[in-house]
Amino acid sequence: MRATMTLEQKVGQMIMIAFEGTQASEMVRHMIAERHVGGVILFRGNMVSPAQVAALTRELQEIALLSPPGLPLFIATDHEGGIVQRIVEGVTPLPGNMALGATWSEEDVRASAAIAAGELLAMGINVNLAPVVDVNNNARNPVIGVRSFGSQPEQVARWGAITIQTLQERGVVATAKHFPGHGDTTVDSHIALPAIEHSLARLEAVELLPFRAAIQAGVDAIMTAHVTFPALDPQPGLPATLSPRVVTELLRQKLGFQGLIITDDLEMGAIVERYSVPAAAVMALKAGADILLFRYNHDYQAQAIDAILEAVRSGEIPAERIEQSVERILQVKAMRGIVDRAAAPPQDAARLVGQPESLERVRQIGSRAVTLVRDEGGLVPLPQDGRLRVLNPALAEIARAEPLVNDQVTLAAELRRRGVALDESAYTLWATDDEIRRHVQAARAADRLVLATYDLARYPRQRILVEQVLALGKPTIAVALRSPYDLLSYRTVPAYLVTYGYRPALVAAAADILAGRAQPKGRLPVELPELYPAGHGIVR
Repeated sequence: MRATMTLEQKVGQMIMIAFEGTQASEMVRHMIAERHVGGVILFRGNMVSPAQVAALTRELQEIALLSPPGLPLFIATDHEGGIVQRIVEGVTPLPGNMALGATWSEEDVRASAAIAAGELLAMGINVNLAPVVDVNNNARNPVIGVRSFGSQPEQVARWGAITIQTLQERGVVATAKHFPGHGDTTVDSHIALPAIEHSLARLEAVELLPFRAAIQAGVDAIMTAHVTFPALDPQPGLPATLSPRVVTELLRQKLGFQGLIITDDLEMGAIVERYSVPAAAVMALKAGADILLFRYNHDYQAQAIDAILEAVRSGEIPAERIEQSVERILQVKAMRGIVDRAAAPPQDAARLVGQPESLERVRQIGSRAVTLVRDEGGLVPLPQDGRLRVLNPALAEIARAEPLVNDQVTLAAELRRRGVALDESAYTLWATDDEIRRHVQAARAADRLVLATYDLARYPRQRILVEQVLALGKPTIAVALRSPYDLLSYRTVPAYLVTYGYRPALVAAAADILAGRAQPKGRLPVELPELYPAGHGIVR
């Protein structure tokens, strides 16, 4: 097949693009049929229901198979679980990596990955841009956080390898990301360029360890990070994605990775604030990438393809470099059965996703993940007497931060379903001073409080509310609905529970523990600096 392909067709195979809409747009039809792109990535706006996604992927594959060179597409999405799951309606709402890490269970990690693989394939999606194998050892990381399995490199490596093997055994291409590590940053690479200035010895011991394990596990693809590492490449401000020293010398040669190297989105702030997208595309290929990832800008996509073609024709990029990448792409498409499956429509997605047994398994995982970090004075479970007030972040606010499966799932609602009598306050994540005063005044009348918070580092106005509520001196249980690091902002709270995300199973598990229907089983997968080590948890 490769011998009969034109240069344009070969370069097209190295491009993965996003597009707008729930059906194949004219733009994506053109890019597949005329520019020969070999991959598409689906985001939230492309996915309404399993049946609709299956119809969309079938349509996209038909366009590719009927257009030269007649090769099936990589159809990818970020199906990490937790806060990054592009489709939630009708599918199983998976726990995120940090919730899985809190179970300390290989079986739970494997089960979650198996559910993901089965549901993705049922919808015609053959590439999962997951797992995240970044080691989150920075409490102020704004972009990884609960997307990581934890702060211990050995555990992240172990759970990442299990996820990779499980996805690939079932025919889904797994992608370890973000090489060589995005866990110890305080800058979001979607917005600007982060730097990790650790020594090579430290990078080898921490950041690179999970990627070595991923390679040993046979991972099909690794995604590069738009992060600069002076210890790996001294060129100032050069993102790893564009660095031959990182991509070719380190990943390909030193670590011996022979699979696909995929860039993170080349339209992210860390790239476009320094380079034009066409120039970055050429640099990424010269660095050693096999597949270039783009978002929605059709002009960028077309310009990047033209720039690559010109670079090959001028000799700036050797033709052999293109041949090597295309050969890897074709090998993976054949090895994972994509060539065979693309000719047939996806399975009955509506029948095969979101099944009761998958939902039950996720419920069980949630019951093992939620962690009681602190309980001074035996506040958990809640007593049946006295007046209780629950302060929740407003659901509409959380829905803007992560996909929600059920708009009725709040901690207060789940407690009521378990027979707990309570009053409720719903506060906004950017609460005004007047709003905070109202909620604090309402809390004065309660005998005890449950105070739910949501990622204080990202929404710091909550801190003012927390401080004023704690100053009331009421028996208070804080429930972190996303980040375990919230405790670092209110260290004096007497009881502290963590869910690691706003998945229904996790919120329900927290309510079970508070209502006395279940015992806490989770243990911290991360260190809380100066407070608790990884592995800590009150298990009863």
